[in-house]
Amino acid sequence: MTILPELRARVPSDPGSENPPPPDDAEILWHHPAFCPIALPAEPGGAGAWHRSLGGTSVSIEPATERDRLPGGAMLRRLLMHLCDSAVRDGQSQVMLGENAAALAAAMNPPVTGPAIAALEAQVAAVLACRIVVATEDGPGLSVLDARGRPRAVAAEWRPVLRLNARFLDNLQRDKVALDRAVIAALQESALALDIYTWLAATLPGQVGQTVLAESWPELQTRFGAEGQDGEAFQAGFTAALALLRNALPGLDADDDAIGVGFSARAATPAEPPPPPPPPPEPKRSPTRLGLNPPPPEPPPPPPVARPIRPPPPPTPAEQYEPLAPGQTLRPTISLKSHITGLQQVVWLQRANGRDNVVIEVTPGSRYDPAVVTVLALEPIVLQVAGGLHGRDFERVATWATANRDLIDAFWDGLVDGFDDIMSRVKKVPAPGADRYR
Repeated sequence: MTILPELRARVPSDPGSENPPPPDDAEILWHHPAFCPIALPAEPGGAGAWHRSLGGTSVSIEPATERDRLPGGAMLRRLLMHLCDSAVRDGQSQVMLGENAAALAAAMNPPVTGPAIAALEAQVAAVLACRIVVATEDGPGLSVLDARGRPRAVAAEWRPVLRLNARFLDNLQRDKVALDRAVIAALQESALALDIYTWLAATLPGQVGQTVLAESWPELQTRFGAEGQDGEAFQAGFTAALALLRNALPGLDADDDAIGVGFSARAATPAEPPPPPPPPPEPKRSPTRLGLNPPPPEPPPPPPVARPIRPPPPPTPAEQYEPLAPGQTLRPTISLKSHITGLQQVVWLQRANGRDNVVIEVTPGSRYDPAVVTVLALEPIVLQVAGGLHGRDFERVATWATANRDLIDAFWDGLVDGFDDIMSRVKKVPAPGADRYR
């Protein structure tokens, strides 16, 4: 399945900004963007070096000696979140760990309690005994810890102060990702659920209508799966972790079949939504973060966003939208059935009728039923705005739409004069494994 555009949820920290994000917001936990889109080791205790890279982001973990074991699991994620958050709030590379693991556990928010304190102490020792290097947007590798903060050989005794690498801290302060502490508290025992949440927090701008991100199971396993993990086992674990995330984020709209997630009821947008009232002045602007509801920004208002994509109205009873016979006049919408497109679904081409965003519609059968219509926007790439196409169906429809973009645009703009013209230009989607359109 095509990976849809990543809509960044990072909070800018431009030094010249008039309204920098407040670092003292108690509900926020700040995290480094490199730890958000890909999963860290699922379990602690692995041997040898570990590396994962995807989409310009990479994380490498190299133990100091052959005897040292890799950090991992949910407590590693909690520890790294605490280190990043503390560094952002204090504005310095030194992070105070306290006199022992119990002191660190009490200082973390949400706190670590009970038997988990021993796991936290083990993860501190494992992190100190290895070198963690991260990179974002295909940039240079950045060591997380300053060399002075790591032991030279075997595991050292407890360190009350840990020092972050200055370049890592600079990158963290510039591109930090805002997480919701309440969500972290709800997911803190599941490493995979934390991974999914941080991925969404850095990718989707939380609670924005018709925002969708979709990936196939192989893509998700590349991003989150363990090396050598069975596909069925990964799907079962991911589905269970996603259920935990749904409970923590009631607004999350997710499908378990080749995973599409977003924050939308997927309802049609009103023809012309009324303009929002001007926001009242505020002394501060709270940053956007997944699962939180920030107050309105200070005036002047943010730049206007693009007009939302509006699905076309359903056809009137008089319009049956059947394929046209040669010589007939084209209607505002025309259906292309399976024997024409090679798809299992029926594609409905649209006229612009004053709309700016090119869309097509797809139905499972030849009868137009608004209850089962899937609306696809074609810019900047094929994006499912509303409906229920998943997995291979979406991939094949998207492939067909890309191959027939010239025809779709011509019909949209009213440049196609007859059904014969459409039939001469339409390209069938290739059969699986084929590399040419007929």
